[in-house]
Amino acid sequence: MNKTTKLLGVILSVAGLALTFNVNAKDDVSGGGGTTTTTTNAVVLKAIIPGVGRASPSIRGNTAVITASDQITQAQRTYVYQRTNGVWSRQAEIIPTETNINVKNRFWGRIVGDNTLVMFSFWDGITYNYVFRRTGTVWRQESSFVLSDASGNSFLGTTDDTRLMATGANTANPAVQVYVRTVSAIGVVSWIKQATLSSAKGNFDFMNFGNSLVAADTVLIPGIEKATGRGVVFSFKRTNGVWSEQSLLKPTSLLTVGAIFPWRIVLDGDTAVVGATINDLSTAKKVYVFKRTGSTWSEQGVLKDDRYLGGSLYGMNMGISGDLVVVNDSISGYDSGSGGRFSTPPSFVVFKRDATTNQWSLLQRVFANSNKYGFGTPVDISGTTILTPRFSLLTSPITQEVQAYEVTTP
Repeated sequence: MNKTTKLLGVILSVAGLALTFNVNAKDDVSGGGGTTTTTTNAVVLKAIIPGVGRASPSIRGNTAVITASDQITQAQRTYVYQRTNGVWSRQAEIIPTETNINVKNRFWGRIVGDNTLVMFSFWDGITYNYVFRRTGTVWRQESSFVLSDASGNSFLGTTDDTRLMATGANTANPAVQVYVRTVSAIGVVSWIKQATLSSAKGNFDFMNFGNSLVAADTVLIPGIEKATGRGVVFSFKRTNGVWSEQSLLKPTSLLTVGAIFPWRIVLDGDTAVVGATINDLSTAKKVYVFKRTGSTWSEQGVLKDDRYLGGSLYGMNMGISGDLVVVNDSISGYDSGSGGRFSTPPSFVVFKRDATTNQWSLLQRVFANSNKYGFGTPVDISGTTILTPRFSLLTSPITQEVQAYEVTTP
C-alpha cells in the first residue's frame, strides 16, 4: 500500500514568484515500489539578500539560522528567523566582534540549542569560534575562541554546554578534548576542560576530525581500521560527567574499495545516520542508520537511491529528527537548467522509520524546478520542518533563497 506524504513549501527568499515542485512518494527504501506524484506551490514570505554563494541553513524548533553571501561585497551574513503561529520572520543579523574583514567574510552559523548559536570559521591558518545566546529576542555574543591551527580542525562541534577540540591531528596520538560551559555565581561564563577522548581500540585510529560531532551526552568521531583502511565511527557516552567508550559503528557489509565512510554524521538520541561517498560511477550511494541499545551500536537500515550513481552528492548532507531522515539527492549541485549538464533536477529525499517494526522506507522525493541550483545541498530538519537552499542561475542578479517544507502524513 502506498504511503503519501504532503510537503507544504514556504520560501525565505528574495524572489517574488511562487514556484512549482513535483513530489514523488514511494514505499521502498531502495527506490522501488509504487509511485504517487503530487504538485505543491511554494509561497514567498521574507527576503534574505541577493547572493552568489550558496545559503547554508540550520533549524531547531521554531528558530532557523541562515548564512548567505552578499553578491557585491562577498561578505558572509548570518540571519536568525523565528516562526510564530506558522509565520517566519527575521529576528536578527548576527555579527561577531572579530575585526578582521577576511574572517567576517567566511563565517558560518548554526543553531545548536534552543537559544544558542555558534559561528565558526577557518582562515589563514587560524580557527575562530563564537557562541551567541538569546535572551527574549535579543542575541548577544557570550564567548569566543581564536586559535592558530594549520589544519582547520581545532573546533569540531558545540552544543549549548559542550565543545569539542582536536589535538594531535595527523600524529600518532590523535585525541579530542571536551570542554564544558560553567557559569560563576556572578554570571561569568567560562569553558573548562572536562576530558580527553582517545580510543582504547588499538587496531583503529581517529581521522577526519572535521566530521566529528557532539549531541547531548554523545560524541561520534570518524575513524579508520588500520589493517583495511575502511572507515568506522567511534562513540563515547557521558554519564554523570564521566566519558566512556562504546562500540564502533561499522557497516555490516564491506564497502566498495575507495569509499569514504563516514562522509557525514548526524545524530538524534540513540539513532545515528552516516553517509558514505563512493567514487565508483556504477554504484549507488548509501546512507547507513545505526541504533544504540545500551552501549552497543548496530546497523538498523541502509538508505539508498538507485536513481543517482556516479557524480551524485547523495548523503553528503543529511538531517535527522525522530523517525524522519532527510538526505540530499543532488547531482554535484547542478541541474538541467545549467547548460544541460545533467538531465535530472536536484532533489532531496525523506525517509521514515516505522515506530513498530523499526523498518525504514523512502517516503518522499522533492525536486527543484529545472532552473534552480544548489537545491537540497545542504539540508536540515527539525520536527517535521525541512530547510534547503536554492538559487536561480537564470536571473540577474542571481537570487538566493531558503525554502521551509512541512512534512505532514494524512
